[in-house]
Amino acid sequence: MSHELAKKVAFITGAGAGLGRGISELCFERGCSVFLADVNGASVEELAAMLNAGNHAVEGQRAVAAALDVSNEQQWPTVVDACKSAFGRIDVLVCNAGIMITSDLERTTLDNWNKTMNVNALGVFLGNHAVAPLMKAQGGGSIVCTALMCAVRGCSQIAVYCASKGAVRMLCKSLAMELIPFNIRVNTVSPGTSDTAMNERLADLTHQTPEMVGEASPIGRLAQPREIAEAVVFLASDRASYMVGADVAVDGAITCGLTGSSPV
Repeated sequence: MSHELAKKVAFITGAGAGLGRGISELCFERGCSVFLADVNGASVEELAAMLNAGNHAVEGQRAVAAALDVSNEQQWPTVVDACKSAFGRIDVLVCNAGIMITSDLERTTLDNWNKTMNVNALGVFLGNHAVAPLMKAQGGGSIVCTALMCAVRGCSQIAVYCASKGAVRMLCKSLAMELIPFNIRVNTVSPGTSDTAMNERLADLTHQTPEMVGEASPIGRLAQPREIAEAVVFLASDRASYMVGADVAVDGAITCGLTGSSPV
């Protein structure tokens, strides 16, 4: 079994479900200590307990959980301090927390816009803002943020969600330039249609099943969260030491333009 993240500490947002849970489990499996943050505190407490229960190594608990609203600036210093108290450092920041509000243009409200942007884009900014000083002080780190294939292609009925993920892509490219002198690498991963509750909602927009959406993609199926997580783990590891400001599409060729239709 590969242990490319051994002795590293990862702080993961949106860790309680979907892609975040898959990322958390794989980081832990690859030797990483994980600080699991989610607005649903119970979900990450359960995950941390499960991971620690299955960890028979002598080093003790390698998973710690905390509730976090990533859009709340006041909460970030507290949870970063909690991670430092538990593990002493943060080597990897995974900004994965996100929400999606489905609506056509005329029914999209300003509140819809603000909620989506606050979690998906502002949350990434606040995470980088809170963790980057610690990474600078310790000599470097890796930041991986979840973008989206629709950030470059666009999807009907989720315009605000797509816009928020476009903001994440450009924010991370800019931060990559700013932080590389401090040995901090910033990259993004752009998933396609994956086997998560969020993509079930995307399928509902066109009255399809998730399986139908997956079959309509060039690869012919949905991604499993672990397949997305593999890209995150790679970018977080030292194997990706020359990757800075990159966006890794893990989308089954959706953004290659091999089909004429949107994934939803």
